[in-house]
Amino acid sequence: MDNRLELARNILSDSGSFYLHLDENANFLGRLVMDKNFGEGQFRREIVWDIQVLSGFKVKGAEKKWILGHQTIYFYSKTDDYYFEKIIQPQSLKYLESFNRTDEKGRKYQVAHGRRIYRDEVEEKGKPFGDVWADLKDLIDVERPFLEVWKELTAAMDFDKPLRSVWSDIMSFQQQPTSSERVNFDTQKPEKLLTRVIKASSKPGGIVLDYYGGSGTTPATAQKIGRKYIAIEMGDQFDAFMLPRMKRTVAGHETVVSRENKYRGGGFFKYYGMEQYDDVLRRVKYDDADLFNNPIKDAYNQYVFLRDLKMLNALEVDTKKNKVKVDLQKLYDGVDVAETLSNLTGKWIKRVTADEVEFADGEKIDLKNLDWRRIKPLIWW
Repeated sequence: MDNRLELARNILSDSGSFYLHLDENANFLGRLVMDKNFGEGQFRREIVWDIQVLSGFKVKGAEKKWILGHQTIYFYSKTDDYYFEKIIQPQSLKYLESFNRTDEKGRKYQVAHGRRIYRDEVEEKGKPFGDVWADLKDLIDVERPFLEVWKELTAAMDFDKPLRSVWSDIMSFQQQPTSSERVNFDTQKPEKLLTRVIKASSKPGGIVLDYYGGSGTTPATAQKIGRKYIAIEMGDQFDAFMLPRMKRTVAGHETVVSRENKYRGGGFFKYYGMEQYDDVLRRVKYDDADLFNNPIKDAYNQYVFLRDLKMLNALEVDTKKNKVKVDLQKLYDGVDVAETLSNLTGKWIKRVTADEVEFADGEKIDLKNLDWRRIKPLIWW
């Protein structure tokens, strides 16, 4: 975790911020590592997310322990000049009902501190979230059911009780096990939680980075709320969880966040498979005998292949026609040659066919007859 956080700190712009979400097994360690990488002075806020199941009787492992009802989110920034957008929530219905006077123009208002406060202005302004993300009363209130139902549900609630430093208006999957966004990933987070964090810390069109992509909640949420994103994950969970989820997202799979942000699918995303360490080891060729016995031949290898003899596996040499054909499929399955060339050249793709890729600057490349020298940097390490 330490290495990933250090890399994230180096990538972040000066106006960037970083959120680390941890359970009770690692939250204290996370604070130490964050202080080391970002600096103690860059700590901004500790947020507690209430994930408690209301009954608590069936919580696994709680027979002889207090019921686990929260997780911790640490908020850090790279510098003091960081971007932060206040997230606004609706005013409570009880507060809005206190505007029980009407002026000569028909506007609702109340008198406070000797002056008029108008309801329409208060509703338009809303109220910002703090590290106190509501209580049960706000969960009911913000969802805005029928007024009669709201009054019945809130009749026995103590509205004068001070709010806790807990975000409890976002349900965990313990509380909503049948949620349409659930993918049965052990540490999956709700899209509403990521929506609040992302909107508070980035402008529309900004870039969100998640080094622990997990089930894909961050990229799926960013896609729905108009942010660019980079998500990183290793192991089988990428193919089992993140990739299928992102395909469903762009296909229009509906969740609460997509409805609230009027996202009905569309857009695109790119994903890359990095060469794995064990793949590198399997392809290494140890043969330094020519360095002493035939230095001329060794110099040739260094010049042509830069000691990367695995490149030979991707080449088909036609000695009669004096041509060399490149077949990247012999190295890895499913190589996107057009996208690879775009990455190597830094050029945007204008058009792709089965035989050719055309870049925005007008250059065209024959995909069936690649020049091996063009893709040489790709398969050298």
